[in-house]
Amino acid sequence: MSLNMNRFIASKNKKMQSGIFLILPFVLFLAAGCAKTEKIATEIRIAFWGDVQEIQAKTETLKEFEKEHPEIRIKLEHAPFQGYREKILTQMAGGTAPDIIEVGSGFDMAFFVERNVLEDLMPYVKQDNELNLTDFYPRTIEIFSRGSRLYVMPFGFEPHAVYYNKDLFDKAGVPYPTDDWDWYDLLDKAQKLTVKDKNGKVVQWGFHCWAWAITPSNGGLEVDDRFNPRRSTLDEPGTIEAYKFYMDMVHKYKVIPSSETSEQSGMSFVQMFMSGRLAMIYTGFWELGNFRQSNFDWDIVLFPKGPKGNPWHPIGVIGYAITKDSKHHEQAWEVLKVVAGENAQKIRVKYGLSLAPIKKVTDNWINYPKERPFNRKKVVEESIKRGIVSIYHPDWPYVMETIYREPMYLAIDKGTKPVEEAVGEIMPKVNEFLRTHPLN
Repeated sequence: MSLNMNRFIASKNKKMQSGIFLILPFVLFLAAGCAKTEKIATEIRIAFWGDVQEIQAKTETLKEFEKEHPEIRIKLEHAPFQGYREKILTQMAGGTAPDIIEVGSGFDMAFFVERNVLEDLMPYVKQDNELNLTDFYPRTIEIFSRGSRLYVMPFGFEPHAVYYNKDLFDKAGVPYPTDDWDWYDLLDKAQKLTVKDKNGKVVQWGFHCWAWAITPSNGGLEVDDRFNPRRSTLDEPGTIEAYKFYMDMVHKYKVIPSSETSEQSGMSFVQMFMSGRLAMIYTGFWELGNFRQSNFDWDIVLFPKGPKGNPWHPIGVIGYAITKDSKHHEQAWEVLKVVAGENAQKIRVKYGLSLAPIKKVTDNWINYPKERPFNRKKVVEESIKRGIVSIYHPDWPYVMETIYREPMYLAIDKGTKPVEEAVGEIMPKVNEFLRTHPLN
């Protein structure tokens, strides 16, 4: 290569290097400018409980929102229901509370509201043009309100019903129950559907419900005011009558399996129903998804009414609340509208997780005839009209565990204590507890 050619190449290299050094600051300047204008996404944390289907439903619900709102990053924080409230409270104490938390009705709501850790959602509702509370069943809004304040936005409504195995009814030649049946119709069918082997051991039980479920069917409410309890009413004639009838079904007629029977079998009562070892079970709509996977024909019916008439129907309502500790209330509200909104509720109904507090969503489901349960209209209507939730007191689970448990276990599960005696032990203690632990 000639000397002139070497000089030419060296000159070109110097010019290129010079150009690179001139361009590089400009590129760095542009990158710095972009970094300054790029927004960091706000993280909104949502705490909730439930099974795998709950996670799938929430993920599906948020899919489009996350695409349309890159400025908000959502973090789902799933936790078991057992210990959920205590975990949230611990996070709040440590300054790491989620922005949005799932809250149930009754004592679950009271646990948070009475500690003054939830935002009042009504100001957000009033300023929002997209969300209208008149779209919801009024009862679901009332349940999550205290006075003029709304603490939880409902996204799930869970009636209870008697689920029955139609195949077992057909096999025994027993007519299906109807929504106007009573306790004695229930007992008659349960007796005919309880089957023993040649050794006298029950291999198929007629019915199961928990003792607390039967008292509302005879007008019993346990306390004077379930939203502001001040005294126990366990000794009301309708309540005593209900407990006695339940005890007879367990011990005299032997058509309801005791909790010990379930433990000994290694199966829950739902599993017993799913396996054909239980003809009827009283439970909530959260089991719809499971029951639709069964290999037998089934349907639902209202709980039978007691002799006193005027029955109440236990329901559950679940929703989302915004924590006061959240540093992003406005963004949390936008997310809450999605996870508690119409599309989210449609997805929950599709998965069989609950019914929808938004009326038109549940109305559409009631009139959709292609999936079980078919006898759904009356159950939903009566549950909305005469539905009751658990007692509103933050410490009611403590009352049930420490005051109710032993006397009621001896009376109902063991049958070794008269129900009047058990009630006589419980009432003074409950009344003293409510007197010394009033609501705020």
